[in-house]
Amino acid sequence: MIVLLFGDGARARGMAQIAQETGRSRESLYRALSEKGNPQLDTLIGVPKALGLRRSIKPLDA
Repeated sequence: MIVLLFGDGARARGMAQIAQETGRSRESLYRALSEKGNPQLDTLIGVPKALGLRRSIKPLDA
């Protein structure tokens, strides 16, 4: 689900621009961020950064 959201954000901002900022080809981003895509870790790190998003992992409240 998150990958699809990243794909929506990348298409809204411009896939060519996101591809340039992440160092990946536009075609590979379309493929990786599709419903049947299988993105690599560097894609899951680079796309949110290019979209101006911060990733964080926090512990659950006990």
